[in-house]
This record gives sequence, structure tokens and C-alpha cells, in this order.
Amino acid sequence: MEYKAFFICVLACSFQNVASKLFTFEVENFSPNAMRMPRSGASGNFTVLFNNNDLIHIDFCLRVPSTVIVKSVMYSNDGPSDTFRATLEEQHIGSFTTSAYKGDGNGWNMFKSSGQLPGKMKLGIGRHVLTLQATQSDQWGVEVDYVLLSIDDNFLEYKDLLCNQFCFNVNYDDVPRVDSVPSGKFVQKSTSTQCSEQDNIKVELYHDRSTEFEITANIPKYHSFANNREPNYDQCVLASPYWIFGNLTIFPDTADVRKGNAVLRFSGSYYKTRATVSFDFSSLTPTRETDERLLGSVLFVKLRNMPRENVTFKPEYLQNGRWKSLEKVELTPFNNEHSWPIPDRTWDVAGENQIRLIIEPGKQQVVLDTVRLDRRNTEDTTVELYADPDVVFEGVRLSFWQYWLYHRNSMTVSIQARGTKEHFNIDSLRVYVKVPWTGGYSQVFVLFQNGRVRLQAMTPHGLDYIPFGASVNIGQPQSTDSEKPYSPIEKIDIDPKTKTLALRYADGNTAIFNIETTYTQTKLNVKNAMFRKDRKLFPIMTFQSMWIQDGNADTDHVTINGDISRHITSSWTELYGISAVFFKKCISRHNTQGPDIKIQFVS
Repeated sequence: MEYKAFFICVLACSFQNVASKLFTFEVENFSPNAMRMPRSGASGNFTVLFNNNDLIHIDFCLRVPSTVIVKSVMYSNDGPSDTFRATLEEQHIGSFTTSAYKGDGNGWNMFKSSGQLPGKMKLGIGRHVLTLQATQSDQWGVEVDYVLLSIDDNFLEYKDLLCNQFCFNVNYDDVPRVDSVPSGKFVQKSTSTQCSEQDNIKVELYHDRSTEFEITANIPKYHSFANNREPNYDQCVLASPYWIFGNLTIFPDTADVRKGNAVLRFSGSYYKTRATVSFDFSSLTPTRETDERLLGSVLFVKLRNMPRENVTFKPEYLQNGRWKSLEKVELTPFNNEHSWPIPDRTWDVAGENQIRLIIEPGKQQVVLDTVRLDRRNTEDTTVELYADPDVVFEGVRLSFWQYWLYHRNSMTVSIQARGTKEHFNIDSLRVYVKVPWTGGYSQVFVLFQNGRVRLQAMTPHGLDYIPFGASVNIGQPQSTDSEKPYSPIEKIDIDPKTKTLALRYADGNTAIFNIETTYTQTKLNVKNAMFRKDRKLFPIMTFQSMWIQDGNADTDHVTINGDISRHITSSWTELYGISAVFFKKCISRHNTQGPDIKIQFVS
């Protein structure tokens, strides 16, 4: 019976190898000032002095259920032996006796280890307390330098261990069991990233027969009044600019200069100098909507220290093995800079690219103040498709859409209201609903021509808007090997009164979307999903999101059929069930109010 497969999990270390990490707690950071002792031999130059019955509490936080072991307590002693007792969550995990030493005070800078304490505990998510107490001590006491903990969580960072993030016991266990609906398969295809504007979480959804399913977005279950929503490109490598060089003398013998993945070389003769820049895009981070490596670019040159004689520049770029020329320009002391546009899709994404500047004459001591390559500016245009007091449909024509190469005309959108009106070359579609407490509108739905859907709940009372987060690509991709699934849509027929969209994909697949928005959630009902490719080979949906670490993620957990929640990066490859909820347990500094997403097969 297929229902028995609901809780099958095929475990493999495809994304995370479970292993223990060691963390050092400087005990002086958890003690009153009166207990601190300066010691030059201590790891943090301080110890904590324990007299008889003194104790300290060390608070720490876990992001996932983890086994905790005290590997060592480093101490120093100058006097008779002392006895320590350690507890975790008020449960005794071990005691140890210090070594006696009489060194007339010199023993305080000689540190020894207690060795591993015998007890170990499996602790849940959240805050926990380790307590150290001197249960028997002589008149001089005993000093502790640090405690070494072993925790079996590869992704735990020390800053998070110190409870600088807040995680909650969020559960989605209210999923009804429906024996009549066969299980689908959820396949992990995630990778790692440090760029919060790149979707690295990827889960493919397979189902042999389902033609009806629901995707629901609601605000996170955790409680936070923060509304962080601005993009964060701190750890992303972007085309701003692709490269830049400057303050170089234009002369054939000027030494080569390398910056990142670009190198500038000079060559030529007394009469003509060539400045050639070779570069590649291996370090760039493709972000969600647009692969910037495919965008057009702008070459900019500025000179200084120019003589009376003018200098001519003739730029050329290499494309598909052939040099192509740009406009030849004469620069003067009064007009010493110029920009040249370079078309979209000029550069080789995977290989080496070249630009060369042919400069005449080549013997002068003119200084190349700046030469750089920027991405071109983009400016999208919007098309009002339909508006009434309750709902607004809006089309977007993007300044650049990387899939035009395959479907130049993008999507045709027709509106069935007071007749039929068609709109051509639409790259994405947006839906806004009326917000009763403001009288304004809230964007709750976005659909791109590649099949990617973004959902969000109605803007809560007191906020101007809340961000999107995770997304679902609906439709069977043209290739299962591509990094980003591409399920091109050719035509959408919209009935705005019922918020119903009839989709026709380029591969002949069809589906009906219906949008329902309440005060707490937005639900996309997908019906009559006639996806005809082999459903064992091609997923019918792909969930995409971002996770760098807990507290910086659009999704950090998943639960199948309301069963136990699993961390989104834990070691699973396939899960089976009729529903999945992708959600956050830890308050995220990125898209704090980004939605939790539930996907459920209905038939």
C-alpha cells in the first residue's frame, strides 16, 4: 500500500556529514568579576576562582537536537585536591578530582585537563544550562580556565551557540491523513552558498498521477515584529563592476596587473600600444532572477596627464573567436573619458573573455586613470492588465530576460473581462489584492515565464509590505540537469473576477491556477495539471529557497505529512508523502516575514 511509504526516508550523506564539533567556553565570560583571576598562562589570560560550593552557569543554545559531551575542564591548582561536579539541565553528568600540587603559588599557571566526563545528553533545540560546582575545596580554592564541549552539529557556529539567535519549537503537525491520495516523492538536490540572494535549496517533487495540488503561503509561525526585507549582497560576487584597473601608464612595457579573475597586459610598439584585458566569470554569483553574466555591459575609459597631442582609442572585444570593433574615439585634455555599450550575450559564461584597447600614439606618458567593465543598467516596464476595487493584475516586460533566446516572444496574456484583450511579450505576472485596513493593495502572487511562482500572505496590519521568500517552479522542466528549472509558459488566459489563470506551456502541458487570499494566507489551487512527460523522470514541481545558516535563511526545516520536522540540510535524499511544509524555526535576519510554504497533493 502506497500509504506505508509516507515515512520512508532514504538516508545518505549527500549534503551534510553528521560529525561532532568542539567548542571552547572561556569560563570567565560567564562568571562575576569578583571570581576572575588574571593568569598569563590561561587561554584568555583569565581564570575563575572557585571556593567551596561556588558554582557558575554556562548558557548555550542548540539549533537542532544534538548530543552534548563535556570533553574537558581545564583547571589549575596550588594546594590539596578539590572535587568538581557538573550537571546539564540539572542532570548529573560527571564529577572529577583535581590533582594536588604545592608550588608556592607557581601552580596557578600550570593547567591540567579533567578528561572527558562520563555523562552525555541528547538535548533539544533552544537554550540549555551547564553548571560547574566546586563541591569540596581547600582554603585556596581551585581555578578553571575553560570548558571544552563536543556537539554533533556540523553547521553550528560559536556565535549561534551563545544564544544570539532565537529558535522556537515550531510544528506543522495538523495534516489530515488521506488514504485515498497516493504518496509523492520529495528529492533533495540542494547545494551550499554564502550569498543570501542565491537559491541553494532545491527539492524536486514527483508524483505519478496527481493532477490537483495546493500551495499555501502564510507568515511564519514564530513571533517577530521585525520586517527585514532588503536584499543582502555582502557575500555575493556581483558585476558591479566586472573588473576595474587604474593609475597605469600607457606604454608597451608597463607591467601586467591582475585583479581577481582579470588581468591587464600591455604590448605594442613606439607608435601603437595595446592594452588587453583577459577575464572570466568563474567567481560571479548568479542570483535569482537574472544571470548577470549574460547581460550587456559598458566599457568605460578615462585618461589623465594628457599632452597637447590627442590620443585615439579603438576598443575591440572577442566573441565566438572573432574580434569585433567598437567606435574609434579621439580623447583630448578637455574630453578625456568615454563609454562604449556592448550587447547582451556577448561574453562566454564558462570560458575566457578578452577586450583590447588599441591606443595611438603609444609612446606618450599618458596615464590610464580608469578602465572598467560594468553591467548595463536595466529598467523594467509594467503593463496594467486589469484593475477593480478588489484585485489588480499587472504584467512586466523585463529589460533583460535570459530565456528570450529560447522563446523570443515570452508569454501572451489574455484578459477575459468585458471582452478579450491580449497582451504580448509579457515576462512576468503580478497579482495584488485589496488590504481592508489600509485601503491599499498587497502583492500576493508573482508568476514568471519560466514557471516560477512566488506567494505571500496579505500584508499584516501595521506594515506597509512584507517580502517574498521561497518559491515553487510549477511545471516539468525542459531538462533535469539545469541548475534552474525551466518550464516555459506560452499563453495565460485570465478570468480576473475569479482570479483564475489557464496556463499553456511550451511543451503542450496545461494547468489551471486559482488564487485565494485571506487575512492569514494565500493559497494557489492548481487543478487539471496535465503534465505529460514521464513523471518518474521529470518532476512536476521544484521547491527553491535559501539557507546559509539558521538565522539567515528563507527556509530551515521541512516536515512531511506532519511527521517529525527535519532540518532542511540534514542528511536525507528522498522523502515520501502527500504534503510538505517548508518553514523556519529560527528568526531570520533575511526576509524575516518571508512565508512558510505548504505543498499538498489533493488528488
